[in-house]
Amino acid sequence: MFLARAAARARPAFSSTARRQASSLVLADHNNVDLAASTLSAVTAAKAVGGDVTVLIAGAGCDDMAQAAAAIDGVTTVLVADDAAYSNGIAEKMIYFMFILFFCLYVSKITFLN
Repeated sequence: MFLARAAARARPAFSSTARRQASSLVLADHNNVDLAASTLSAVTAAKAVGGDVTVLIAGAGCDDMAQAAAAIDGVTTVLVADDAAYSNGIAEKMIYFMFILFFCLYVSKITFLN
């Protein structure tokens, strides 16, 4: 009971207006065959915040993953970065791309997945 109360106090209070204006960018975790369960969990969490949920699929030949992401309930936009540079999921390449995307889209938060 104490932990639940402490967690509730630690959570930032969002007004209903802030919730409507919030947006989330989820970097999908995939192996070019299936989306990882962590991607679905991140989308569920982003939906709870409210606002638009955008999923970024990065990799080489990942059109099937984009179709799968578009089918997830609550996803409003799917962005695809289809390039061999992103096929390995190397953090240095992805983080640079994510920050550029963050500032270009003006998303209110980023959810990173491992």
